[in-house]
Amino acid sequence: MTISKTEALIAARIALGEVAALGGGDAGPTVDAGFLRRLLLGLPFPAADHEAVADQHPGYPIPAGEAPVPIAAPGLRISGAIIRGVLDLSDCIGHGGQGLPALALEHCRLEGDGGVDPDAVDVRLSLDVSHARLARLSLRGSQAGYIRGREVSIDGPLDLGGLAPLNEAAPTSPTDDDLSTVRAWFDRVAEAARAEPASVREGKGALFHDTEPLPGLISLAAWPSASGDHCWLELTGARIAGRITLDDARLRAPAPRDPAMVARVGPRFALGLMEAEVGGGCVALGPCSIAGGIDLVSARIQGELNLRGSRVSEGEGPALSARNASIVGGIILDRALLTGSTDLNDARLGANLDLRGTGLNGRGKIAVTARNTRIEGDIVLTDGACILGSISLHGASANFLHLSRARLAGDTTLVARHARFDQIELLGDCVLIGGASFVNAEVRSDIIVTHAIVLGNRGQAALDLEGVRIGANLGLHDQVVLNRALNLKSVATGDQMLLQDVTLIGGGVIAANGVKVGSSLRLRKLHGATALDLSDASCAILDDDPSAYGSGRLGLNGLTYQRLARASFTGRCVDDRAAWLSGFRPETDRETAISPQPYHHLARVLAGQGQVDDARDIQVLLADRRRAAGKPLIWSEGWLTGLGRWTLHLSTGLFGKLFGYGLKPTRAVTTLAVALVAGWAFFGWANWRGAMVIDQQAVASIAQAGRVGAPAPTDDEMVQNIPCGDAVRPSLYALDVFIPLVDLLQETECEIGEAEGTARAMPLFQGITIGSGEAARTLFGEIEVYRFAKAFYALAGWLILSLSILTFSGVMQRSGETG
Repeated sequence: MTISKTEALIAARIALGEVAALGGGDAGPTVDAGFLRRLLLGLPFPAADHEAVADQHPGYPIPAGEAPVPIAAPGLRISGAIIRGVLDLSDCIGHGGQGLPALALEHCRLEGDGGVDPDAVDVRLSLDVSHARLARLSLRGSQAGYIRGREVSIDGPLDLGGLAPLNEAAPTSPTDDDLSTVRAWFDRVAEAARAEPASVREGKGALFHDTEPLPGLISLAAWPSASGDHCWLELTGARIAGRITLDDARLRAPAPRDPAMVARVGPRFALGLMEAEVGGGCVALGPCSIAGGIDLVSARIQGELNLRGSRVSEGEGPALSARNASIVGGIILDRALLTGSTDLNDARLGANLDLRGTGLNGRGKIAVTARNTRIEGDIVLTDGACILGSISLHGASANFLHLSRARLAGDTTLVARHARFDQIELLGDCVLIGGASFVNAEVRSDIIVTHAIVLGNRGQAALDLEGVRIGANLGLHDQVVLNRALNLKSVATGDQMLLQDVTLIGGGVIAANGVKVGSSLRLRKLHGATALDLSDASCAILDDDPSAYGSGRLGLNGLTYQRLARASFTGRCVDDRAAWLSGFRPETDRETAISPQPYHHLARVLAGQGQVDDARDIQVLLADRRRAAGKPLIWSEGWLTGLGRWTLHLSTGLFGKLFGYGLKPTRAVTTLAVALVAGWAFFGWANWRGAMVIDQQAVASIAQAGRVGAPAPTDDEMVQNIPCGDAVRPSLYALDVFIPLVDLLQETECEIGEAEGTARAMPLFQGITIGSGEAARTLFGEIEVYRFAKAFYALAGWLILSLSILTFSGVMQRSGETG
């Protein structure tokens, strides 16, 4: 064959180690792909071709016969050429197993053969380097179709900067304007959640459906299908020693095929690096556009995957598929826009997963799935990151999970069950619509949520932390807005748990049953909760105030704490804690519907803090409430049984009022004192009324005409019912009657009776006469009433003294502590 003048110029420049700059453009000089292949492989050219090269380079040595064109160390470097036909370097290597010279086809058009590739019938093949080995490869600024490089080995970098389809004349860079509509929608939701909670829609709104797309983020333009509209690379199993550069590249995979066919033969990607090994990372220093996704399944990248500011959209597969990949430098998607899912399952990242300002749209699917992914850096969603679709971190591990000014929406926005983190932070005006779940996760340091709005969907808890193990602190504070539920069931913290300034809109519950707090449990300003469940929770210090408890149900059964930071809120413990316990609605004590455990435990803690009287007040409160809860109805079980229960109910009430149910010695002392003073007054009154007489024994009296009395001063009369007068002291008499088994020699001196010869301002009331004649009976005479009163006082003394001894002994106190 005879080479053209352009080809001769290229050969001359290559021999000199220079770049063959040919001008470029659609009407630029053309080069046959076969000519370039012969140059790279060192195939011989006839002498006539060498003479043509010498015309372009006078100092060029012309060989005697056929010989290859020598290629200087910089390799084959061409700029601005139109390359006709397929440049086929498949299975090609240099002499002695060395790589082919460097190949740089920059700002060229690789038009291919104009036909079809038998393995991909709808696209044009431009370059095939499968199983080849090259020193380096650069296609910067070029236009091409399908570039195939299965298991290619490149000893240097691969430069794809500015690479574009053949039919694309000018680059189109993505902008952040595509996210403005979405961010504005999130801002409206956040404003409504804070200002008018009742107006917030629960669940996913129509805005998330394809029927109401968000401009630039959900909708995709119609996929081009004409020949030359696509530019894509298949580098499966490639070995690239240097860095892959994607600055300003515009890659586009062929139009998606039938899903059944994709399932059978596998998806095609705009940039396919499955099982590739890259020594220097994959970087877009200027924003690139990749329509059809990136395939990094099982790839090994020693540097970073950096797509800062780029646009990537799905095709037949995910927008970014890095399942089981190893990326030492981490993934940087700072301010990138990704439409479609991102698959990082089982991957390993040696640095951060950086989603600062990133826009991700899962198009109705999971936006990011990182199941069992190991991230040795942080997961960063900050600076207005906007995610439509769920983020799944099930079983993943990372240092920090950091969200600040992020906007996320999905069925369950953030799922990190069984994950492991050093710290989790939701800070600075985060908005999560769909809720977040960290069930059974492990956090070595803190979980901090502040100035965040988290709204759950479809009956799910807004924030689900059930079973999470936290090495240090859990803090939800400073304008945290949730709906539906906050689930803290069985959370364990090594230090504090702080719930402060948390609002549940539209009614919701805080489930903190079974939490284990190593230090203090601090509860402040919990608004809108219909229930707060602290049952079976435990902490070292309970630090709360009334603002933590609303009018909803309060679960305290099984709650244990070693100390109260503040036993009372307003001054008197029993009043404040009575209100605290009044919200408690347990379900265990069938007889009284009151479970004693919260009361007994509070009493024990108060006693341990030296507040013994307050502890007894709490136990009295429990007894009062159990008595009130068990109030019987006389007619409920028959008159006799009902009357017995009612009598017991009244007796128990008196026991509580007078003795504090055996728990209040001060009440027992007061009761004793009042009883003795009452007896003193009663017997003093009776003596003054002449209703007490000397107890006349037979040895000091005589009997006459059927009467017994003391001898009279005269022989004919005998005096009966001698007034007691000063024979006894009313106070000692009352004490003698009141205290059994103790004889003060007062009660034997006098008894109740109508004294004779006593001047009275008012005669004794003789009672009411019933009947007449011999059948007449007198009832309720004053003396008779006094006798019954004395008997009642004696019985009351026995009972009051016995109950006082029971109270002083502390038996009921110890019973309450073990109850």
